[in-house]
Amino acid sequence: MHAFLQTQDLMHLIFECLRDDAPGRAANKTLVALALTCHEFQNLALDCLPEDLWTETQDMNLYTSFRFTRRIYIKDFSRFDFYAQRIKCLEYHTVYSGSGSTDPDDFLCFVKLHNVRCTQPLLPNLREISFLDSRHATFRPDIFLAGGPKSISLQWSGSDENADKLLPFIQKFCPTLETLDLGSLISLPTLKDPYFSTFVITMDKLRELYCGRKILDAAALDHLASLPYLRTLQVCNSTQGILQAVGSVSGSSKFSHLQNLIMKEDHAMQVLPSFAALLRRLSPLQLRSLELHLHTLRSGIDISSVLFDIFGSLTSSSRLGTMHRIIIHSSASDHPTLSSSTNGLAFSASAITPLFAFSNLVKLELVFPSQSYVDFDDEFMLSVGRAWSKLQHLQLGPLKGWGVKHPAITFNGLVALVEGCPDLEFLAFVFNASASDELKRDSKSLPMNASVTSLFVGDSIIDQKGEEYAAMVLSTMFPRLLNITGAWNFSGFDPYTPIWQSLVKKLNQKNRGR
Repeated sequence: MHAFLQTQDLMHLIFECLRDDAPGRAANKTLVALALTCHEFQNLALDCLPEDLWTETQDMNLYTSFRFTRRIYIKDFSRFDFYAQRIKCLEYHTVYSGSGSTDPDDFLCFVKLHNVRCTQPLLPNLREISFLDSRHATFRPDIFLAGGPKSISLQWSGSDENADKLLPFIQKFCPTLETLDLGSLISLPTLKDPYFSTFVITMDKLRELYCGRKILDAAALDHLASLPYLRTLQVCNSTQGILQAVGSVSGSSKFSHLQNLIMKEDHAMQVLPSFAALLRRLSPLQLRSLELHLHTLRSGIDISSVLFDIFGSLTSSSRLGTMHRIIIHSSASDHPTLSSSTNGLAFSASAITPLFAFSNLVKLELVFPSQSYVDFDDEFMLSVGRAWSKLQHLQLGPLKGWGVKHPAITFNGLVALVEGCPDLEFLAFVFNASASDELKRDSKSLPMNASVTSLFVGDSIIDQKGEEYAAMVLSTMFPRLLNITGAWNFSGFDPYTPIWQSLVKKLNQKNRGR
């Protein structure tokens, strides 16, 4: 078969045209004929056949979502059964009819179909299921889990109640579960849950586990540490708790194949010093992604030395070529604004230097409170460009800004960054765009990046004299830049808001006119 005919997206568009352009009966006959032609055409043609029973869509990740458009009858089952066997990934979301029923209409259809099938799974080949609303997971879990899916995700949860109801059914129908995602609960206060820990111990095939806000006991942590296939772990246990569970003395390998680690620390400054020790204990690491959510930081502390120690331990304990993502967020709502302490800066650019060893870094987000970034300058941005040539995503500080009167990063630093990191797609940091800090090079030699369409400038300073020049530089470097977001989008008005908003209009006129 020609390579063109093996491109699924293109063929799907062609089949949709056949369905939409021909009269109903003719379109059906054509699509049925295509479905009978070969195996490659079968699924595409069947997906495009118009149905009066349900609407079905499929996203780029091959997740199927559908809802019934009318009540069903026994005669409908054979038709649905044929399609149900082809569904491997289901994203379940439903709507209520508003008729007063507490159950959604399509769920009642599922129950009726399930009762007809009786002892056999309704979706026998289902491997991944994602509930957009966790309430839908508890209506009749046996209907969705009877086929033994390998991946279960709750994308939105207002509480633990629905997840807790689901666990016994997972134990019964999915003993070889590979992915469980309760990550939507991470924003809630942490909670010790002995039953969840007992549940985790029974799962021997886990590859990905997102615990949400649940704290695991030592036995569950030790079990996870010994799993040979565990690749992703999100936990709310403290660093000290994990250290105690896996043992502080080096020896047996723990989390030996872990690639993605997500942690939430409720008492960050008390436990962060232990995090470096944990990294050394778990050495050698194969981490590709590290994500930390820090809470209850206090003003007057020198976080730079702590982070320098952590980043140094991370580089010495990891394979330098494998690390791709580092994200550290502190919750600004949980603590007062940090400022310089008597021991030095709250957060210094020098703390990041150990990370320059990760030459394949793609994403970096370091979000600490305002007034923490006072010594980030053009030299630092030049070092970033030299160290991370594959960088695509960079965020330094909150999107609303740094709270620094005179940021040391200028257009020269921005140029050095774009020049050194040609793959950039997302930029968020504060710089000085005033007239007194114009470039020391010819504007015709500026680097160009066509991937950045939005720029997050926080509370970057700019004056009216520098507006025209800033618009020229930004439109030259970012020819597809259509939007600039700043402090005015998050915390009301700042002195530079009118100038930035005027600059955005000029950018739109220049870039849309190309």
